[in-house]
Amino acid sequence: MKWPADFAIGMGMLLATVGVIALTFVLSERAYKKSQKQDEANKIKPKPREEHAEELRTTARKVKLILWVTFLINIGLGIVGIFSIMPYRDFITPFGNSLWVLLTIVWAVTSVIFSIRYSDWLFEQASKRRVESRDWAITWGLSVAAVGSLAAGLWLFGKNNLPAYLVSDILFVTVVLATFALLIYLAFSMGGQNQKGWKKSRMLLIGFFHWFLQLGVALLLIKKGTWLTVLLALLVVVGFIKVGQYLMRKNRRWRWKLLIAWLVFGGIMLGLPPLIYELLLPYAREGWAKLLFSPHVFGETPESFAAYEWWGGAWWNSLSPWWMIVPIAIASVFGALLSCVWVGWYFAVCLGFNGHNNEAGGAARIESFKQFIRFRLRPNDLTGYVIAIDCPEEDGGKLEPKLIDIFQLKAVEPS
Repeated sequence: MKWPADFAIGMGMLLATVGVIALTFVLSERAYKKSQKQDEANKIKPKPREEHAEELRTTARKVKLILWVTFLINIGLGIVGIFSIMPYRDFITPFGNSLWVLLTIVWAVTSVIFSIRYSDWLFEQASKRRVESRDWAITWGLSVAAVGSLAAGLWLFGKNNLPAYLVSDILFVTVVLATFALLIYLAFSMGGQNQKGWKKSRMLLIGFFHWFLQLGVALLLIKKGTWLTVLLALLVVVGFIKVGQYLMRKNRRWRWKLLIAWLVFGGIMLGLPPLIYELLLPYAREGWAKLLFSPHVFGETPESFAAYEWWGGAWWNSLSPWWMIVPIAIASVFGALLSCVWVGWYFAVCLGFNGHNNEAGGAARIESFKQFIRFRLRPNDLTGYVIAIDCPEEDGGKLEPKLIDIFQLKAVEPS
């Protein structure tokens, strides 16, 4: 189905506001950091008071220009975009309405954040230069925009959806996006801390696959899962844990084999639920086969975990909506258990590519090696002795400590 041109343009303008918000954050933070550097430089090498004040005023004008320009652009994009899609509001799906409400919430929250950040910065500026009343005008504009965008979102799109669905849709999308942002950031910043160039970008792909497994496997298990699927999934998990342990015992070329094993493991876990459901479930309609394939024994045909209405059975028809909690609880259990599996594999694979070294060591909880440092202090230097123990013992007399490193720090005379 082809979207009308004005609807597509309006939707594009509304989505473009997210990019403007990101640009506002980047440019404003740069200006704030520049102001901070000016203050630090002035402390080291003081400038005349008027010269420093003029320098601060120039930076302040830049900050206000950034906030005002991006604020007005976003207001224009939002108003034109909303009016462009308004004629088609009745054709927008309930989930689509929830997404537009979420977007207006993002507008409101970021407006408040920008206002608070600017107010704090302006408060600090008041001790260094004269702050005019018009300097505070942008904070009023951002506050009005926050209230107005939230009210517009709830009034125009929120009332087209049930409150329960509105909240659940927004919570679902927020979790998906937040998880994606955090795991990608974790892979790039911490996992790629010891990487350079394209190797740092390589960690992004590992982080993306980790995020995809964290959400996709649990979602498919509850959407298409049956008892047989769970049984086979558990066997696959245990089997690949053994494979991972075997590969990590190798001293050479184990990292690529471990990466391939992880990719195969993830592919099997993603493909298993739909494969079982589509190919084998139609043949299980009675007896033990039906009980094994399906968690629901009350219906005429087997169903997956997601068919919550079957959980109540014939005796609980009046309470059938409450049985929606059952697949939600099952999904939570699946997600909690599998998240530990995927985190362990993620750390193991990253360790092979010199990433997350500290986190991987902490997650492994290896008790076979311990170390401690003893320091010798003298008037002009500090010497550290790193002592290691390969096999900790409860009986101290059985310990075999050894010196593995010595480092020294010397005092330097001020020039």
